[in-house]
Amino acid sequence: MLTLSQKRGTMLAANNNNTGLCRMIQAIITDFDGVIRHWQNDQTAQVEAQCKLPAGTLSSLCFDPELLLPAITGKVSFEQWQVNAKAKIQKIYGLGVAEHYIEAWQRNGYRIDHDLITKYRDYFPDAHVVLATNATSRLPQELHEANLNSSFYQVFNSSAMGVAKPQKQFFSALLMSLGLSAKQTLFIDDSIGNVQSAKQLGMNALHYDSRTQVLSQLEHLSLQYSMLAM
Repeated sequence: MLTLSQKRGTMLAANNNNTGLCRMIQAIITDFDGVIRHWQNDQTAQVEAQCKLPAGTLSSLCFDPELLLPAITGKVSFEQWQVNAKAKIQKIYGLGVAEHYIEAWQRNGYRIDHDLITKYRDYFPDAHVVLATNATSRLPQELHEANLNSSFYQVFNSSAMGVAKPQKQFFSALLMSLGLSAKQTLFIDDSIGNVQSAKQLGMNALHYDSRTQVLSQLEHLSLQYSMLAM
């Protein structure tokens, strides 16, 4: 089986006037949670099990749009979001459950897919890797803790921007800041709604369903744009 570089080499050999690989794509714009960072939610799941609650019962309260949207659009801090979530859980299940759950939420583990970031650069070597995420005021600290401070050319945090995906204003502000047209970008997100919104603006976009699936699509697109560059 040919490697990606061998496939590209075969294509390049067919045309000596090639101007470079994948230069139409100038930025890979990736989501964070569900794409780069994968939460284990083991601690919070234990609390729900101990309380004999269906999985996701308490997390659904915390991530209710009424509480989440103010946090990811900068109207309240991450800390205030947790205070509000605790109050909502306490109102329904009592103080003990609320305290136990919030403490577990803060201990939840996660995995960072550093290799996927490397693959972005392998497939599109001329493109910047950009982070675009619906996140809270805590994102800078989270990137530091995950050793990702220098991993992205630019970071777009919805809570700092005052607008969140899938709003078109989010993508418009992002493109303006990067100084790129929609067609010069490739957006990757695990939310179908966010992907559809990006596509409506003319951005190239992939829905992240699984690591295997997105890597296969990235390779296909990389080879496709290599051919267009000939």
